[in-house]
Amino acid sequence: MNELLEKIYAERESAKENKIAVLRDNSLKLLLTYVSALKPKKILEIGTAWGLTGIAMLAVSENSTLYGIERDPECIEMSSENYKKYGVEKRVNFFKGDAEEIIPLMSGSFDFIFLDGPKGHYAEFLPYLKNMLAVNGVLFADDVAFHGYVSGENTPNIKNKHNTIIASLKKFIKGITEDEDLLTVILSEEDGVSVTVRLK
Repeated sequence: MNELLEKIYAERESAKENKIAVLRDNSLKLLLTYVSALKPKKILEIGTAWGLTGIAMLAVSENSTLYGIERDPECIEMSSENYKKYGVEKRVNFFKGDAEEIIPLMSGSFDFIFLDGPKGHYAEFLPYLKNMLAVNGVLFADDVAFHGYVSGENTPNIKNKHNTIIASLKKFIKGITEDEDLLTVILSEEDGVSVTVRLK
């Protein structure tokens, strides 16, 4: 592990202590494995939190540029500080606001998309993300199992407030697994990860 990654892992512990949602450890390793192997030129990250996952992706792919979306004011402040702290601010383009408002207005092509934003909008985002994903590009989505609710494992314990999220995730999974332009694998790693490649 390089020195920058070691610092980021230490900083992640601070984020956890402050109740900031961070990508789980094994899911992060899986994400970084893909980014390191693919070396994408343009990465879109939906849901930056403190910016640590984005910085980690830039650390393993030195020629990548990151485009991040975040709406929480505290996270925007912390991620902006962290981009400067770790010297990657010139490689980051930051969109501040709701992803559901920003994504439909975006254009261009991305080689890698990391989706870790509002789960209730995953299905809504998918057509836009597919259009922005380059051929042979990868869409990596976190939390697609949503505590076992999506598979039905925890159905008896579902709270009404989660119904919209569960329905969106089910529709998202159906979309990425049944679209002939896409090739998808769903992994049970931690709270569920999907990895999708655009074939054409």
